[in-house]
Amino acid sequence: MEDGQARILEILSAFTGRDGEPKNESESYMLKAMWLMMLSEFEASVKQIAENYIDEIKKKIFLIYTYVCWLETFLVIQKKN
Repeated sequence: MEDGQARILEILSAFTGRDGEPKNESESYMLKAMWLMMLSEFEASVKQIAENYIDEIKKKIFLIYTYVCWLETFLVIQKKN
């Protein structure tokens, strides 16, 4: 993470505009490309977290369903006796 931040700061320090802002079109394009890459990384990390959460919920639902089936079977056996 810090390595990525150092690389970004290095690129930004090379901009020739005032206060590290892009001065020309190529620098603006580079800044926009960096933003797109960062947004893409953010989107991928959020997507991974959401998918992991959904998988955990599916596991819990499966366990609940299994317990309900066992309980129904137990109750049917108890009713027969």
